Amino acid sequence: MARSMEFPICIICGMMLEEGSFLERLNGQVDSNWMSNVTALSGPCWRHYEKGPSSMEIPDDIITRFVAITTYSSELQLIPSGRTVIPQLGYDRDQPLNTDPIARQEWFFGIHTACEEIANQVMQRSRKSRVRSTANLWMTLDRRCIKTQSQGGVMNVSMNFLPNIPQNRPGEPLKLGLNRYYIPDGCIYRLSNERDGWWDDDPLHIPDLTSSLVSALEQVNPPHMALQFRSYFAILPQEIQDDIKELVMSSLVHESFTLDCNYLAPQSFWKSLFLQVPFLWDVDQGMINKKLLPIVTGNEWNWEKITRQILTPVEALFPEYWEEVEWDYKDVGLVVPPGLNNRHRIWQIVEEMYPNDVEMEHCR
Repeated sequence: MARSMEFPICIICGMMLEEGSFLERLNGQVDSNWMSNVTALSGPCWRHYEKGPSSMEIPDDIITRFVAITTYSSELQLIPSGRTVIPQLGYDRDQPLNTDPIARQEWFFGIHTACEEIANQVMQRSRKSRVRSTANLWMTLDRRCIKTQSQGGVMNVSMNFLPNIPQNRPGEPLKLGLNRYYIPDGCIYRLSNERDGWWDDDPLHIPDLTSSLVSALEQVNPPHMALQFRSYFAILPQEIQDDIKELVMSSLVHESFTLDCNYLAPQSFWKSLFLQVPFLWDVDQGMINKKLLPIVTGNEWNWEKITRQILTPVEALFPEYWEEVEWDYKDVGLVVPPGLNNRHRIWQIVEEMYPNDVEMEHCR
């Protein structure tokens, strides 16, 4: 758990929510600094010493969304009402929420609007996410915050904190921590931007995204054996080719894979998979489909390599020789705008979520 008395924290990505202008947001303007564009979510609060929810399934309409700003006093100011609230602090409701059991309190979570949009994209496009609605997202964040409070003591951990999340691999005993926010300790435990890096870059609006990916494409001369195999692949019925494509994409998304290319499938096959990468929803397919550079006779664009590179999972950070070594696409030989590193990080954080992934159990 990490706590800040100086500013609210986005409990999706783990970075600070920076101050914004009330009048600008009231007039519908978007701040050029993505960290200042804030969304507040409010919903039911069941304290750890009370009876907990009977189900992780709640209706979406119980969750309320607000445009918000962060104030100098570490509060969230809701727009247009101007009401100020302290994140992760319970507020009594005049009308209890119709949940089981009835929630007599609500609380507010602050998140970056960019993180909210990425979460929405995950809900719609991900092949593996178990968060499929705003209510799913809420129950995940709510359970994480309550679990952290129950472990730290409600008087010691009451507001403006980053909840612990699972950092164990699937099938391993639950272990909670902050490593799977995938940012350096200097940005978590001390809760400041002591280190500049790609985690500061806008993950939603990424300049030169498509052109950088096109520039990263390499040429390759496929081995003769691969060309022979492709001749057999080409005569398969289209339905079987589509099934193979689905199996390959599912394998790349759900299982560990090597960066080594085998070139058995035609590059057009891999190009179509590349265009299905779910967190590249805003890639300009028209630019992708153009041949921007001449290609050497006998060579082809290596779509297999770039597809394997782009789908490489973000890795958790662990200190090495007293220095933090953060993950980067450069580790797999891919140079992309820093915002894409950050988008992939946030995408993976949301994909790894599910309601009550911290195994919260109430006292009664």
